[in-house]
Amino acid sequence: QIYGGDLANAYRHLNAAGDSLLERQVIIQVDKNVSHKAVWVSESHYDKHGGKLKLWLSPTIRSYLGGIKSNFTKYELHRIAQLNSSYSIRLFEILIRFNDTGERTVNLDKFREQLGLAPELYPRFPD
Repeated sequence: QIYGGDLANAYRHLNAAGDSLLERQVIIQVDKNVSHKAVWVSESHYDKHGGKLKLWLSPTIRSYLGGIKSNFTKYELHRIAQLNSSYSIRLFEILIRFNDTGERTVNLDKFREQLGLAPELYPRFPD
């Protein structure tokens, strides 16, 4: 309802989202010198008749998420419904964390890392 699409397209996108999550990696920065790479999802089951997607988080992600008690961003889905890319959604998430202060300074390399950009993507700053 938030995205205004029909049910058939929603089911198709749900299935595609499951496929995409199976391929996505996350980098967990433990400290300045140590990072962990992991996949988000270890398994995905899609029921096209019921329009249900069941995901199994990878063990690394489960243990990492289980340890998070604070320092996370929460927002209402309709706030990002008009955003078109994962980068614009991630940028929204980064910016909303500093809504109270209205100010944020970040190193460009750190910013690229927060967006999940591979080093070879958008090598020029204006891009």
